[in-house]
Amino acid sequence: MAYGDPIRNHNPNNPWNLNHFRSLPAADNMARMIYSEARGETLEGKRGCYHVVLNRIAVNLAEFGGNTINGTILHPYQFTGMTTLSAREPNRSTQAWTDSLDVALNGGANPIGSCLWFNTNALYNNRSRIRNGREEYSFNGLTYREVVEKRVLGNHTFFRVSGYGGGGSNPIYRVIVDGTQVGAYSQYPNILNEISNRIGTASQIQIQKI
Repeated sequence: MAYGDPIRNHNPNNPWNLNHFRSLPAADNMARMIYSEARGETLEGKRGCYHVVLNRIAVNLAEFGGNTINGTILHPYQFTGMTTLSAREPNRSTQAWTDSLDVALNGGANPIGSCLWFNTNALYNNRSRIRNGREEYSFNGLTYREVVEKRVLGNHTFFRVSGYGGGGSNPIYRVIVDGTQVGAYSQYPNILNEISNRIGTASQIQIQKI
């Protein structure tokens, strides 16, 4: 199955049941997420979405789906684009898909720092406020957290709120197995564990500093 091949929705009554994506390579799901969320954005905007996934992997929280690409992208209620036809059947003849796949495979410079979320600018503005000189954001419309990091790229606002670390001061390393990124980690034991799990079946394993 090639990257971006159409897949059938096996759970039309539950859009957040994304099991039909779980057998796909991590790079394919990353490209589908980028395309479905940011196909109209610049390369920088697409890289922002890519790095939100890596930043979530680095903090390794259950609420984000853990420390793998597929686990993070397919975690329920995180990336709405993955519930849409754009993710299941991307238009592979477009430059938007070509760019999304290129970013998924090759990454690129991080334009968003340690941000862990992104919304459309309109949604972000609707959910945020300035109070006592500080910008705050609400996920549920009831409680607010201070915004400690923010970057606007095109039609998306990337941000991080208080209480969520930015992955610490350690650099993040990609683990690439046979040309596909399978994880990104800031802690060396996690890197070594990923390698040990793959070394028996992989033809080539690469470690790249992000």
